[in-house]
Amino acid sequence: MFGSIYKNFLMKFLGNIKEGTIVLKDNGVQTFGTGSPIVNIEVLNSKFYKRAVLAGDLGFAESYAKGEWNTDDLTNLIIILINNKDNLGNLNMKWSFLSKIVARVGHWRRKNTISGSKKNIQDHYDLSNELFSIFLDETMTYSCGVFKSKETTLHEAQIRKIDMIIEKAQLKPEDHVLEIGSGWGGLSRRAVEKIGCKFTTITLSEDQYSYVKNMIKNEGLEKNIDVKLVDYRNIEGTYDKVISVEMIEAIGYELFNSYFEKIEKVMKPDGIAVIQAITYPDENYEIYRKGCDFIQKFIFPGSLLPSVKVMNESIAQKTNMKVTDLERIGPSYATTLNMWSEKFNANKENIMKLGFDEYFINLWNYYFSYCEAGFSAGTIDDVQMVIEGGKANA
Repeated sequence: MFGSIYKNFLMKFLGNIKEGTIVLKDNGVQTFGTGSPIVNIEVLNSKFYKRAVLAGDLGFAESYAKGEWNTDDLTNLIIILINNKDNLGNLNMKWSFLSKIVARVGHWRRKNTISGSKKNIQDHYDLSNELFSIFLDETMTYSCGVFKSKETTLHEAQIRKIDMIIEKAQLKPEDHVLEIGSGWGGLSRRAVEKIGCKFTTITLSEDQYSYVKNMIKNEGLEKNIDVKLVDYRNIEGTYDKVISVEMIEAIGYELFNSYFEKIEKVMKPDGIAVIQAITYPDENYEIYRKGCDFIQKFIFPGSLLPSVKVMNESIAQKTNMKVTDLERIGPSYATTLNMWSEKFNANKENIMKLGFDEYFINLWNYYFSYCEAGFSAGTIDDVQMVIEGGKANA
């Protein structure tokens, strides 16, 4: 009895779709909406309905990861749901409020204390260096590339992004640069080879630390790059420039102020900081930050996107620094994610040989499509922010 109730409720929910078409196949065919894109959903297990109704968007995603439904175009399916959010209302506010509270409590418990931050980072970045090497480019860059044309390769886009940051930071051979969030060393290596400056790059990931340590040794860069396994809150010293690429998302709302205060403390008064960050729209930010979405629950525990307004307010209210430039590169992230996804799926067998199962592969496919849809629809963005020290603005 309950199975039919869940199914009927979801059918009624999907019946409000106005833009785009969803064709649902489950012992028959039902069509919702009109126009393009046209996306097919095949229900493989009736548990899909219960999970989607009782757990909302989180249940919808988990059901996909569990193989309870499939689709021929996951990214466009999510785009349809995004574009129809005003027509659909909020499934999460109807039957799934309890599961959302549970998810939010779970997210809240992943607080970014010194030890908590390390665990949160390692839960994602220490999955396996081999895994990330399968879908990233040769620089092992795990952030938005910048594409100038359809012919631009993933590697070219990542090099372009790195070079943009180098230029915006006005790096000079005599500079000592602090990089908050080393990744796998692609940016520091490129900057040192191109400019000849010195880098101190930090990470909380054991795997990244080992990878960068080996890269430095193999490339003979010991005099120019020093990698440390340390929380940014514990870093000491004074630096000419600070660079941080898509790291602020990992620290949580409560630490945004201290993050910018720390940058000001370690950067010379006439220094320049370049921050690249995935951002959430200002107008919906309060609702977002009080919830728990798919990324926070399943992919990046303890994470929270900033908004441009929140970052500007932290900088203006807590430091003497000044934002001097802001460039939006979000559309390029949709392309970056699409290319990651293609490489990921072309190497499915190799991923499974590393010990990852079908659930993991489905979950990460949802992750790639969820983010690609968000950037394509403009519900999230990616920015490069240039911040100058207080003396430079005196």
